[in-house]
Amino acid sequence: MKTHLYILIAILSTGAALLIPVSAIEPGDRIDLEGYKNARLLKVEPDGIRIQHATGISKIPLEDLPAEMAKSLGLQKKSADAYRKVNRAKDAQKRLEKQQAKWLEETALFVERYTVAEIHPQGLRLKRFRVLGKGKGSSAELRDEAILLDCNTSGHVDGGKYFTKFKLYLPKAHSPLGQRIRIWPCGTYAYSTVLGASRTIPAYTVSPDKALSKMAEFSDQ
Repeated sequence: MKTHLYILIAILSTGAALLIPVSAIEPGDRIDLEGYKNARLLKVEPDGIRIQHATGISKIPLEDLPAEMAKSLGLQKKSADAYRKVNRAKDAQKRLEKQQAKWLEETALFVERYTVAEIHPQGLRLKRFRVLGKGKGSSAELRDEAILLDCNTSGHVDGGKYFTKFKLYLPKAHSPLGQRIRIWPCGTYAYSTVLGASRTIPAYTVSPDKALSKMAEFSDQ
């Protein structure tokens, strides 16, 4: 009995680092992983673990862990696959939002004022509009072309009666910059003239959400 006690005291007095049994692993504990010197557990995730070791921090996937260690940590292949699927969806959504923000920035026109040909329930049919340059100190460009500006015209339309040929200065509610507004392309608009002729003109919208919706439609075609 005394011999066993002396051996135990000798082992403890050497200061040797003892590895924690697999069944008792917790964050901060040293673990024995092949290829990683002085490894310590940092975090357990559904699809693996994160460790700190002699050369840095690494993520060890479930498939590369010893079976006994994975089991003791409650890691399962089914849960890992589901976790990875969710993360892939999140990453895809972030990439999409980044692409959308870039598209909105690149395709936006800054409009200061325009001349209205007709007001429809669908929006304003313009015959001329003034576009401001995006860069600081850029000059304005007057475009003499017909477009439909998709926006809320409920306050300007009285049944089937349309008000025509007047200049409209954009209300401050449209933009924090005052009378300046951003518009985006959203397809085309077809209509008939008073003489019955068919016309198709570019359409723009003041709504970034509607512009993105149209962009998605174009991508699917």
